[in-house]
Amino acid sequence: MKNKKFYFAKGGNKFGPKTLEELKTQELCCDTLIWHDGMVNWTEIKDIPELYNILKINKLPPPLPKNEGKVTKTEVSGELNVLLEKKSNKIF
Repeated sequence: MKNKKFYFAKGGNKFGPKTLEELKTQELCCDTLIWHDGMVNWTEIKDIPELYNILKINKLPPPLPKNEGKVTKTEVSGELNVLLEKKSNKIF
């Protein structure tokens, strides 16, 4: 793996070839797509254990918990204007 040349995708662009040492200087996340000669498809770094363990990867936080319909805190800032339309009670 040390002598391989790697490509990575970031912001819809492809970068490379890069050495393993050069990859270490890049800001990569666990979901960054990587490819090198011998791979069939682009693969996320987290699915390439040897790279994931070598590189200092910015790990993504876990997903937020699902909202179960409870509101624990609500904040309103700014000005709230409410206009009410009055209806006439006239009978014709």
